[in-house]
Amino acid sequence: MTTSQNGASMENSHELFREIVDRCHKKSLDQWIFNSATSHAAYLLQKLLQAAAKRKRGIRMISGRLERLVYDQLTDALQKCMDAEVEMDVVVLDGVDGGEEGNVFYRKLRAYPRARRYAPAPGGKKIRLPHMLVVGDSSLRYEVNRESHEARANFNSPAIAGILIEHFDELIGGDAVVSA
Repeated sequence: MTTSQNGASMENSHELFREIVDRCHKKSLDQWIFNSATSHAAYLLQKLLQAAAKRKRGIRMISGRLERLVYDQLTDALQKCMDAEVEMDVVVLDGVDGGEEGNVFYRKLRAYPRARRYAPAPGGKKIRLPHMLVVGDSSLRYEVNRESHEARANFNSPAIAGILIEHFDELIGGDAVVSA
């Protein structure tokens, strides 16, 4: 396979991935979507934020650093959530990529009165929850491997969303502190 053929194959793969995500998003399908590419993560998170805005459903999120490579692409979708007055609970585990002022997503989030931001409590227990975003009570993306960013997503899995929500709510109700 030549370099140009390989590039075309990669583009077709991304188009197919987007088609699958779009169909699952539009129809709220209970279909697992596997992903590990940064571009796939950004696209899935964008669709989840769009679902939150459209359905006016709350968001629960755990991120390592709000990596700018991903989250810079999500500011328009975040703005739609803000316009729809969506409640957001966000845990950032390892500081903010680019610093709090250099990260556009975080700056918008910090200025939004319906967003509560949390950080791990100093000296608290290690957080064992995956990096994740849950919308309402059924749409989600969670990482199964933090190093490789391998993740699973589903637009209609109340059972798995319920488990993640339960653990998330325990976390913010106990061993986390509200950020200023």
